[in-house]
Amino acid sequence: MSGRPHIKITESGENLREILKKQKTILAYNKVQMLYLFQLKQVETVREVSAVLGKSQGKRI
Repeated sequence: MSGRPHIKITESGENLREILKKQKTILAYNKVQMLYLFQLKQVETVREVSAVLGKSQGKRI
């Protein structure tokens, strides 16, 4: 397993940023933040996003 997600993110970075501002729970915020980071190419793998968000890879977000 390469740790690279096999998802297609159709929202723009700007759109994801607006969605991020509207989240009311930390879990929802983290999920959108993960998409945002992948969309902006700030991270490429699950390991990298886990490190940035301060979550272990074992926990699903």
